[in-house]
Amino acid sequence: MTSSNRLNITRKFALKQALNSGLNSCSFQRHHNKLFRFNIYDSHRAPCDSCCHFSRTVGQLFYNCFVFIFFAISISVSGCGKDLIYREDFKTSIPLSILYNPLNNSNLVTPVITINVNGIDCKLLFDTGSQGLRLIHGALGTTAVDTDQEVVTYGYGYPPGVLEIRGRMAGALIKVGDLPAYDPIRFMRIDDTAGSLKGPWTSIVNVPRLNDKHFRGLAGIFGVGFRSTRSGISNPLAQLPGNGSYIVHFPKYGDQTGNVLINPADQDRIGFTMYSLDADSLLLPNGIRGWKDASLPGAISLDGAADPLPTLLDTGSPVTEAYSESLPFYGRVKTGHRVVMAIFTKSGKSEIVQDFTVQHQVTGLDNVTYNHTGGMAAHMSFGTNLFFTYDVLFDQHKGLIGLRKKTI
Repeated sequence: MTSSNRLNITRKFALKQALNSGLNSCSFQRHHNKLFRFNIYDSHRAPCDSCCHFSRTVGQLFYNCFVFIFFAISISVSGCGKDLIYREDFKTSIPLSILYNPLNNSNLVTPVITINVNGIDCKLLFDTGSQGLRLIHGALGTTAVDTDQEVVTYGYGYPPGVLEIRGRMAGALIKVGDLPAYDPIRFMRIDDTAGSLKGPWTSIVNVPRLNDKHFRGLAGIFGVGFRSTRSGISNPLAQLPGNGSYIVHFPKYGDQTGNVLINPADQDRIGFTMYSLDADSLLLPNGIRGWKDASLPGAISLDGAADPLPTLLDTGSPVTEAYSESLPFYGRVKTGHRVVMAIFTKSGKSEIVQDFTVQHQVTGLDNVTYNHTGGMAAHMSFGTNLFFTYDVLFDQHKGLIGLRKKTI
């Protein structure tokens, strides 16, 4: 998609604002911090005559000096060590609700957040394993959103349980807790679903929530993974004001409320072991780098037989699941077997993140599955059991993920 198409929704939003405000001139700028902004100018002027020419000229001179000084200060500040895109008041904590049996399915431990989209509160699956805000068409009711003509498709899950979604690229102003987006965030408005890209497709235009194992009775999925997409529908948190970081704090297993700390300060990062990611080839719409967060060097061991696999830390995956054609067996790991989960640093040092013996096969604690790849590349997702054991720091600006063992 070309750069002009990427800004299509933002331009339409700016024009709409101009019309609604009685203004007739608008322009776009790309600021030094790479955040796209639109500026709307009031072109109305008073009648011009000779008696006011001098005062207008002097006024314009003072105005030009003010603008010059303002930008000089801005440039000098931007060269300082303190990043202009971070302020302490951008730090925001939002509740993270844990649903243990959505749809009466004990295998679906689900983290949920509520965000505001164009003035409508939406309950969404908080998913570190996917990218972008993807809202069911009916979730916003009759609220108008700016939609593009571009059709977007996206898939959730792995064969044979894949859910394909299809819809329009759209834009909306969102608010996460007390933190509003300054610009429209690109998202996917879901119109149809299918079991494969070949269809058949089922319309969900009038459906406010989707009761399946992926959406779990919610209005959509809030994907905050670091990978970028060609459509530009990417991590919304990295497109809000701040430092592009967040900390996921699950409660103790069995409790129902944790939190997501957006834009954590330096003192909030103390105690995390950090792992660096490889850069992705695409950028987010605001120019921030995408990262290959599904390629952490990880390994899983069953009774001493280790399998190294590219690893994703995934709140959207209720269980820990490995996909490979070289696993010792396939299915759910039975009780009595010892499971060790590890992540490697860039230097090759192994960090054991979990070591347990399966006792009850409980999702969120010790439910682990070994699976065939279904034609995909070998990979692994560390699911909700990891998040009940660790606080996890995600830093999109720097391409870092951090783990800190819980003390509860």
